[in-house]
Amino acid sequence: MTQHVTYAEFLPRILGWDNTHKYALELSSSDGGGYFEGYDDTCDSSIINEFATGAFRFGHSLLKPAFKRLSADLRIREPSVQLRNTFFNPDLLLREGMIDELLLGLANTPMETLDNFITEEVTNHLFEDRRVGPVSGMDLAALNIQRGRDHGLPGYNEYRALCNLTRARSFEDLRGEIPPRLIQKLKRIYQSVDDIDLFPGGLAGITII
Repeated sequence: MTQHVTYAEFLPRILGWDNTHKYALELSSSDGGGYFEGYDDTCDSSIINEFATGAFRFGHSLLKPAFKRLSADLRIREPSVQLRNTFFNPDLLLREGMIDELLLGLANTPMETLDNFITEEVTNHLFEDRRVGPVSGMDLAALNIQRGRDHGLPGYNEYRALCNLTRARSFEDLRGEIPPRLIQKLKRIYQSVDDIDLFPGGLAGITII
């Protein structure tokens, strides 16, 4: 089941069907045996630092701000469970029927759109301590940027050539991959196009598949 969800639903939404087919990531047809014969035990399965600490963090844009609850007859139960109220707080699961309601909600909720946005639940309220108040929350996007710097990742512009893009000489050179409204925001934050961190630069260039 996990393989089916990953290869038939998740990866096509992330990579697009063209890349899914290009790299033979699609599932075998049910009448074709169903087994993958292309496994290469000499392939290095480790991941590079840039992917682990920068690029793979794109998944943070897929977080939903709340968990929908559904009754056994698939009726919406209110209120939904806000993400900020679940950090280090499993007490909610002790309520009668809550686990079933959350699982039904998860199973009937479409995947969040892959885009340039990260929910406020983790940019202002990450690991928030409700005893302290809303000012105690952390910012996941800022943590991603700091993590990249701690690991010594070069800027976004350094990786454009690796992705078959031209190295940007100015912010205007980003127009082919990044929407103008986001370029203006990057110009307000960074003095030079070479200063753009990998995580925000990569996230800004994500287009909806």
